[in-house]
Amino acid sequence: MMRNPCIDPQYTSILSTFVTDQTYQLGAAPIEFQHFGADLVTSPNQHSLCGDLTFVVWFVDDYVGPTSKPLSYDSDTFTMTFETSDPSLVG
Repeated sequence: MMRNPCIDPQYTSILSTFVTDQTYQLGAAPIEFQHFGADLVTSPNQHSLCGDLTFVVWFVDDYVGPTSKPLSYDSDTFTMTFETSDPSLVG
């Protein structure tokens, strides 16, 4: 049996960074923050056969893209922007 080393956890792991907690005042100017991607680590040898990782952002069960509101995401710069005056999002 052949195993795909790109999806087998025995041969790959993902080293990720986390977005720091953000605080937003309702109705304030937009805030921007970034994440710094992640690295795919392969074993027993590091290689690039698996290709680049793709990042997708979700907020309250909805996909977040470059024009989404109240949270938007630019996948080229890993930048998220948040802006709202919707009180239902507090909490």
